This record gives sequence, C-alpha cells and structure tokens, in this order.
Amino acid sequence: MLYDPKWEKKTETDQPWQLALRRAADIIDERGHAKHTLQADDGCVCALGALLVADHIYGTNEFNPARKRLMAYVGSYISQWNNAPERTAAEVTQAMRACAGSQ
Repeated sequence: MLYDPKWEKKTETDQPWQLALRRAADIIDERGHAKHTLQADDGCVCALGALLVADHIYGTNEFNPARKRLMAYVGSYISQWNNAPERTAAEVTQAMRACAGSQ
C-alpha cells in the first residue's frame, strides 16, 4: 500500500474511531507486532490486539467502529490480513494510519 505520513490529516475534528486507529498503530510501534495471537507473552500485539489495548487504555469504546473501518480499508478480515506470512509491522501500522486519515 502506498502511504506517506505527510498525507495524514490530524485535526481537531477527528472522529473517535480515527484516534483509536492511530493509538493502536502507536501501540504496535511501542510493543511490537504479533501474529496468530492478540498479545504475545512479550507484549507484542496484532492489529486487533492493538485496537483492544487502545480501547482499554484510553476508554474510547471505539473498538468496533475502528475494526469495521480497518476491515473495509484492507478488504479482508483483519486477522487474516494481519497474519499473512508476508505482512510486516510497518504495513500494519501504515494501513491503520492511512485508514484513520480517510473519511
């Protein structure tokens, strides 16, 4: 996927689901990226795990809206997309941020 952080729009009018996706991407950057588990023993998280952690930490209650938007953006079930052998942490976080930048 083509993505450049300069394209990301951060405004005061961001919807809660957009903030949830950005926070989840930050969590993957901080903890690391996991596959085939929500959270690994070392704290790494998958895309869905990161959304759950973000929801828990920030209390946004935006897991489902963010999950649905990301699923539509990647065109697949998030777990299948996240767990693809070729999928990298950078691709996951870039997709989350690009999705958050879309309306």
